[in-house]
Amino acid sequence: MKQLIVNALVSLFTGFFLVVGVGGGGLVVGAIYDKLKDDPPRKFRQNARFTLLPDSAFVESSVVRDVPKFTVRGSIRNTDTIDWDVSFIRLEILSKSTSVGKCQERDSPDFRIVKPGESINFLIACLDIANPVSGETFEYRVRAERWDDQKKA
Repeated sequence: MKQLIVNALVSLFTGFFLVVGVGGGGLVVGAIYDKLKDDPPRKFRQNARFTLLPDSAFVESSVVRDVPKFTVRGSIRNTDTIDWDVSFIRLEILSKSTSVGKCQERDSPDFRIVKPGESINFLIACLDIANPVSGETFEYRVRAERWDDQKKA
């Protein structure tokens, strides 16, 4: 009887340490996965607001042909004397001057610092927009914004 109780306690402690070991291993693997994945967590910009870029900043934009969905590529040039921290670039889709959808860059970096006179390129694919009715064409309007530090204002 004494041996049975000892074996039961040994099994209980062994099971406990097995569960703790597997759980701890899972936590370690999860932490390593979070560190190694390609998409770093986005950081909240405190004390920041955005300002729309002027239309003169959009050097060019055009529709990419022969792709399954409505896709626009283009470039933005910093026409100011200060650095721009460009955030999301958005696209508004118009049909007969009526908005039929909006989309933005899917994999835009957190911070894109554009120095005065420099340019950046963009590519926006609108995956959720249905094709226009035959005979119609989509128009589009590109909007972008830059972050301003409120402490400097």
